Amino acid sequence: MQDLKNSLLQEYNERLNTNFNIIANLIITPYNWPLLDAIRIEICDCILVGASQAAVTLTNHLLEKSLKALLMHNEPTNQNYTDAAEIEAHFENLNNQYGGMILQNTIDACVGNGLITDEQGANLHEFRKKFRNAFGHADPKKTFGETKKRIGIFNPFVHEEFQFSEVKVANFPFLQDKTQKEIANNECVNYFRYVDSVIKEVMPKLFKQ
Repeated sequence: MQDLKNSLLQEYNERLNTNFNIIANLIITPYNWPLLDAIRIEICDCILVGASQAAVTLTNHLLEKSLKALLMHNEPTNQNYTDAAEIEAHFENLNNQYGGMILQNTIDACVGNGLITDEQGANLHEFRKKFRNAFGHADPKKTFGETKKRIGIFNPFVHEEFQFSEVKVANFPFLQDKTQKEIANNECVNYFRYVDSVIKEVMPKLFKQ
């Protein structure tokens, strides 16, 4: 058991050394917003140890939660935050309004309210299709698209040698686990970095009102 522990610690340390410089600037620049900072820190932790698919999934959650939070805090209010019952009633109303909104509509509402730009909205829709819809619903066609890989099949009862073909990963489940990990490895940092940048751009405008 100790050998396993030491082996894992060595592997994690190697990942930390590799990944730290990639996201160091994100680790040290929090939102200072308790509603979102725990999620942000956990995404950084996932990237540090190479848990890229977990990072993508948590970034999906960060995107959805942050946009709804921005919409809620953009609502005009005379709430003075001195009475617990009034605060609870205020946010209950906002939860009823925004809590069940699908991500597509949430992004559009943020654009419509001037919280994010048309370009940011378009970019977030692309991420929504690529990661929130594809990964979140385990949809092979949306996750892998037209991606193809070359494989070799050999059946000694049928073939005398390997038969090589190009196949679509979406239709070949034996390739999907590794390919999805490759996608997450390549894109989790850029996805998180972009969502993080949108949040940090909107917050100062929102909370100085």
